[in-house]
Amino acid sequence: MRFKWAASLKFKISLIFAIGLAIAFSINLLIAVKAIHTQKEEDVEKVLAHLLVESRDEYISSAQLTPSSDLNFLYKIPHNVMIISDSEVNALRFVISSNPYRTNNKIIVSSIKLSNNYYLNAISDHRKIDKATNKYTQRLLLQYVLSLIVILFIAIFTL
Repeated sequence: MRFKWAASLKFKISLIFAIGLAIAFSINLLIAVKAIHTQKEEDVEKVLAHLLVESRDEYISSAQLTPSSDLNFLYKIPHNVMIISDSEVNALRFVISSNPYRTNNKIIVSSIKLSNNYYLNAISDHRKIDKATNKYTQRLLLQYVLSLIVILFIAIFTL
């Protein structure tokens, strides 16, 4: 009589263990990816807020900006250039409006009130955030798969 490995108790226990561990790793991965993405969004909001405060205090304090004002000078400020290049801010736009800019899921906005009751808004899209999140997701997935394989070999060996 031949031994049927697929019908053995060792295989069934290993399979149930592997499925349970894979589910736990998948849930952990989903939570981690969501946390990373949310943290990256919050970081960009903080960077934009800092950018606006520095710009207002150092470069806009005497200027009376309106919605028709040319804001190109804000993109050339060395401090702004440095902040933008070292962060996940992407496709930055400055907009002057009478109310704070409304956000949606595809953009991140920070607004600051100017002395003339207009709002200076800094707007960034999610492209760099999504790219960074995907990079970390791939690293985590690789670590989880390798961990799962090692744990399965150890479980099979000990059974």
